[in-house]
Amino acid sequence: MKRFAIVLSFLMFFLTTGGCVKQEAAIESAEAPAHTSAVAVLTVADKERQQLPPDDRDELNRVMNWLDRDLIDHMRSNGIETVLLDDMKNYSSAMGPLFIINVEFFNPGTSPSLPKGRMGIQISALDLSYKLLDERGALLTEWQDGEHSMKGGTYCARTLNRRAVDKITKT
Repeated sequence: MKRFAIVLSFLMFFLTTGGCVKQEAAIESAEAPAHTSAVAVLTVADKERQQLPPDDRDELNRVMNWLDRDLIDHMRSNGIETVLLDDMKNYSSAMGPLFIINVEFFNPGTSPSLPKGRMGIQISALDLSYKLLDERGALLTEWQDGEHSMKGGTYCARTLNRRAVDKITKT
């Protein structure tokens, strides 16, 4: 009888809290921002790639791919639909405003003198410049931002992405 009472009390607890969870989920989805705007995103790192040694170029490519995916996730979670462009030639004004990210400086933060797999003493750094253009090509806003991290370039990119999305939503 004691087991039956314990099982029944757990069952009652889960049934009563299950309804609350569903209501909270419905409230959260109602508060989610509407997907009303769209932005085309173009990331450019050509000048910086030319100045880096081959191993650092590979790391920059990895960080930039991660930056693009993370930026799109942040923008979509803030109600901004995105189109990722490989080249400026692929842009048309029907895509919405154009957001251009240019890599000004990159330091991978690893030391080539250490064996592979070990981090060096250097700090990763990523400096980016941003331009937001409207559909006609008029400059809406531009700024530069940078971040340093001992954890790696993707940590720099995540912080920069959060700040960029905040600035875009305010614009």
